[in-house]
Amino acid sequence: MTVAEAWLTLLAIFLLRRGGETRSGKVAIVLLLGMIGKDIVRLAERRIVPVSKSVCARDVLGHLELANDMLRIRDLGRFTLAPHDILSNFGDLHGFQQLQGFAAGVASTLLRHEYHTRRTQTLFGVTHHVGKRPGSIDDTLLRKYPSGIGLYRKASALPLAWLVHSMVAVPDEVTLRAMIQNPDLDIAHTALVLNGPIPKVEACRGAESVDFARARPGRIRIVVTAQCRGVVIVSQSNYIGWNATVDGVGAPIIEAFGTFPAVVVDAGVHEIVLNYAPKSFQSGAIVSMLGLLLFVVSLLFAPPLVRV
Repeated sequence: MTVAEAWLTLLAIFLLRRGGETRSGKVAIVLLLGMIGKDIVRLAERRIVPVSKSVCARDVLGHLELANDMLRIRDLGRFTLAPHDILSNFGDLHGFQQLQGFAAGVASTLLRHEYHTRRTQTLFGVTHHVGKRPGSIDDTLLRKYPSGIGLYRKASALPLAWLVHSMVAVPDEVTLRAMIQNPDLDIAHTALVLNGPIPKVEACRGAESVDFARARPGRIRIVVTAQCRGVVIVSQSNYIGWNATVDGVGAPIIEAFGTFPAVVVDAGVHEIVLNYAPKSFQSGAIVSMLGLLLFVVSLLFAPPLVRV
């Protein structure tokens, strides 16, 4: 049920409560019958598609085995799927991250990149490929399934969060894409910043670590150990509504590689928390609650029905 349908249903109930057998009551009955009829038509249009003769039990079993294997390694990174070999929304169905697939919308920053290239997939933390053939020449086959689909391991992939001590400014998106594809640029240790100020960082040596943990959707927690001042990059789309804290104190978000949120940290052990809380969601929730409150008040103080 959409938001509009929900409001129409509430309006119909209100009119029925106020009107009884009057004109408004009849209008309410018509609205309710219309909503029910539309749902019946919607269900009737959902035809059950028969299983093709080319799909046998071993194909179904192979897909289930593939899903189980992918779920066991989903925390390692992301997957790419061969669209002609497997459903493009396979990741949504089974709960793992894939680089591309069906989506109602996408952040414009993600459109800056060339996802078909090996370097971009490495940057986005793609660890595995699924298809009847390898996604690139350096993919290693881990398992072949009865349906002919194979699970491949990528040769290299950046983690879902990493620490850098070098940043370079780029003037435009064309230069950004060109530099990402340049093999002379070590994207694991140098970040690119598009049209933005470069924070001050320090070069140092020593053991450092970045532990990534996604507590829940819309919240990311990272524990970092840094030898000197650097920038932690999170492999997540930087969209309006993300805010960051370092050790509980608010911190500005830098956009690395034209897409990823990044946060500056000093030497030592720090906890970084990213929360997605857009103001539009908060405003919408307040308006919805006020509307619901007004509806309840109108029902409580509505005059009683008069039967004639």
